Amino acid sequence: MGNSDECKAKILTALFMVFLLLSADESSANTVPTAGEIDSLAERVNQTSNTFMQRSLELRLRYEYSGKFLNPNDRQKLHRLAEETSERLRTIAKEQKEFRQKIEDYQGDDWDDKYGSTGLWRKLAADIYITTLCNCEIDFYLALASQQPQKDKLLHEILARVDSLSRTNSLPYLHLLKARVFALLAIADPAYIKSAKKELDTLCSQRDIKPSTAFRAAIERIKLLGEEQPDRLKTLTEELAQSRCAQDFELILSLAILQRRLNHPEALERIVHLWPQTKDFLGSLILSELAGAMETAQPTKQALTRISVFEAELAARAASKDHAPQHGQLLDCLSNTQKFQTPLIMYVAASQLADSSPPKAVDLLITSSRLQQQRKTDMLNMEPRTVAEQAAQLAYNSFAEGSLNCTIALEAFENYIAMAEEKINEDLEYLYSSVLNSCGRQTESKELLGKIANRPAGKWRNRARLDLIIQTAQQGPSKQQHRQLLTRLSSLITDRDENTSQIRAEAVATYCQLLLESGDKAHAQKVLQILADAENARVPNLNALKSKALRQLGRLEQAAKSLLRVSAANCCEHVDEAMQLLSEIIARIELWPNKAGDFSEFVTNCRKLAKMCVGCFDGPPQRKSQLLLAELTIFAADEDKLELAAAETLLRNLAQDSSVDDGRLLRCRARLFSRQGRFDQAAQLWARLAKMQKTAEPAHARRSWNWWRAKFYELYYWSKQPKTDKKNILHTVEVLENSFQNIPPFWAEKLNSLKESCAAGLSKARK
Repeated sequence: MGNSDECKAKILTALFMVFLLLSADESSANTVPTAGEIDSLAERVNQTSNTFMQRSLELRLRYEYSGKFLNPNDRQKLHRLAEETSERLRTIAKEQKEFRQKIEDYQGDDWDDKYGSTGLWRKLAADIYITTLCNCEIDFYLALASQQPQKDKLLHEILARVDSLSRTNSLPYLHLLKARVFALLAIADPAYIKSAKKELDTLCSQRDIKPSTAFRAAIERIKLLGEEQPDRLKTLTEELAQSRCAQDFELILSLAILQRRLNHPEALERIVHLWPQTKDFLGSLILSELAGAMETAQPTKQALTRISVFEAELAARAASKDHAPQHGQLLDCLSNTQKFQTPLIMYVAASQLADSSPPKAVDLLITSSRLQQQRKTDMLNMEPRTVAEQAAQLAYNSFAEGSLNCTIALEAFENYIAMAEEKINEDLEYLYSSVLNSCGRQTESKELLGKIANRPAGKWRNRARLDLIIQTAQQGPSKQQHRQLLTRLSSLITDRDENTSQIRAEAVATYCQLLLESGDKAHAQKVLQILADAENARVPNLNALKSKALRQLGRLEQAAKSLLRVSAANCCEHVDEAMQLLSEIIARIELWPNKAGDFSEFVTNCRKLAKMCVGCFDGPPQRKSQLLLAELTIFAADEDKLELAAAETLLRNLAQDSSVDDGRLLRCRARLFSRQGRFDQAAQLWARLAKMQKTAEPAHARRSWNWWRAKFYELYYWSKQPKTDKKNILHTVEVLENSFQNIPPFWAEKLNSLKESCAAGLSKARK
């Protein structure tokens, strides 16, 4: 029983819900539309139609301009837009007709109050008329974008619907629409021209025609039949300019396109002057046609002969706003055709080439500035000197990057200086001095720098002062000039009012460099004092300058550490100083106390510098740096067989390209043999080195450090041989001590130690 009652309850609930739904549907079906709902549909029609006209404007005008679709994409886009819009309008029309049917089916006593006297029924009927008319117009563009036979089918359907509308209300616009349909049909069948003319004649005979319809009809008539009256287009332009349609953008463009189609370039130019807002759009249309001609491999000359200079300038202007790289070829063609060599076209072509071909771009900018100076045009709204200034700036940037030669760079600056006269840009004036100096015209560069430096004030005044000092320093000044340069630099450094921190830092660096060039130890010490000042912490190449000063003071270990700090950041900038430092270290490396930790770190730092040098050089300098690396590796290797093997391989490779008497290579090999315990071979090589050194020195000259080093190691490694008679070594050392008065103290001590060692060995042997 319980289950049965529950089931009955569910059935009753379901039946009640069905009743409610049916009641709702019946109520909805019987609901009559309100004024707001009717107005909403009308507004949707208006928005839908306007949206299509806005979104398709460029596509439609591009077709009108060229008389065809320039590419399949344009056709497809217009077809899709028209098809979607047509479907929306049909949906709205269906809703409007349903509303009308509901109103007509309404049986209430208040029908007249709701729909009759209020005019709502008549408004809805008019709305349906307008929706159908809008749908016909959209379908016209659908037909335009369709292929045969669908095109003709759609056009005939439009004619049928327009005739149906005419029976209700024969609006003038219907005749214009029919004329356009017949004109489109006439492309395939010229017989339709007569029908199109008839519709236009009928339209012209009617009264109360909207001005926009009258102007459009006049344009269609000229497109179809040509100018039936002399200067009809000129008259039409003047009439439009004075009418209420003077701001109808599409109408103005249609008239401009017609002027162009009938080959009236002067008239087209007049339209653009009357309505400047058309410039961009017309330019994009012309640009699209020219670009399309080039893409289809149409001969360039043929495409360009059909356009005027004014049209070419509009296209160039559009290309400059588009920033698309595909316009480069077209702009190149225009700029290379004498007819089109105007300031604007040359300028836009230059802008397109600025990145890919700076020399060509600079040349075009120079030409543009000169043409603008000869005959200024409003199409390029720039002063000649402004264009020349851009040419000079681009020339400098490209010159600095190495992509421009001196001839073009100097021409750009000379052109700018001539045009700028007294209004010259300070930055470019200074940059010009730099270009002059780099291009071998140092005298002119100095004159210009002097002019800048001698001004009472100016952005580049102190920079010019510094450049003049640097240029003089690079030319190898005399001692007197050297002192004068130091004085001028000192004055520049202390001129804090006008100095930027960068200029002061560079001046300090130059001052230190000049001090170090003297080689005077007092100057080197002064450099270290200057660089120790916290105010000079930003001096360029600070550590490199410190390293050079430390080297001149003989503090080579500290010099190596200082130079290593900058070598990692810019490894090749200071390679010459690194080579000089390493050469001096190797020349006196025996002087360093062989403390395991300190010496090991020192040699490691030197090896890093040597590796950097090897990577920076080619040819003979690289070979020298490789020998330094090999010698330092031998010192660092100690008993490490792998390191010694690497050094041996390097020396073997270098020996293949070496002269027999290469002292540096012989010294490296001698050191390697000593580390490998091959003392007899080491002694032989040191003996050869001593002989070579003696031959290279004057006969009565004091023996050099290098000779004493070679002589000591020759004797030392002979003493290491088991079969060597220590008496001979002892005797040789005593002869040397008695024969030479000025033995370097270091080697004198070494020889004395060797003598004592030999004497001790002999004494031990006697016992």
